[in-house]
Amino acid sequence: MKLLAELRRRNVIRMAGLYLVGAWLVVQIAETLLPIFKTPDWVLQTLVVLLALGFIPALVFSWVFELTPDGLKRDGGVPPEASTANQTGRRMDKLILAGMVAVVLLVAADRMWPEQGSGAVSAPTAAGSPGVTGAEIAPDPDATAAANSIAVLPFADLSPDGDQAWF
Repeated sequence: MKLLAELRRRNVIRMAGLYLVGAWLVVQIAETLLPIFKTPDWVLQTLVVLLALGFIPALVFSWVFELTPDGLKRDGGVPPEASTANQTGRRMDKLILAGMVAVVLLVAADRMWPEQGSGAVSAPTAAGSPGVTGAEIAPDPDATAAANSIAVLPFADLSPDGDQAWF
């Protein structure tokens, strides 16, 4: 229990929470913005790996150093009566709370935001759908040549046995 008390006193647990919330927000924002700039997939993967690798050094840094009004000082160099760990902890709690509010807002916006293609007309599922003609389906300029091909099926059963009318 002494280790847990020391982790709390040095704000290591708060730093872990703050880092995780901040890293999650950075990944979510990057996941939203990187496709706009047409970046390759490896950019987001590298960002996630770098954030994961930075977690342990951030915890070690919060164990070794203490944030004081005079700046960062080694934890051993600050006398216990002059320690501002409680004040720093309250500031970190506020930052974690602000980060969690941002997370909730981001998730809510993602759930409620209209899809980009919601107003688009979708192609019919069956070739012989009543009332659908080829003129009603507009070609997609961004689609590949294979996606723009058209399959023509007869409306009458032309098979020799006449047993494929269902098709």
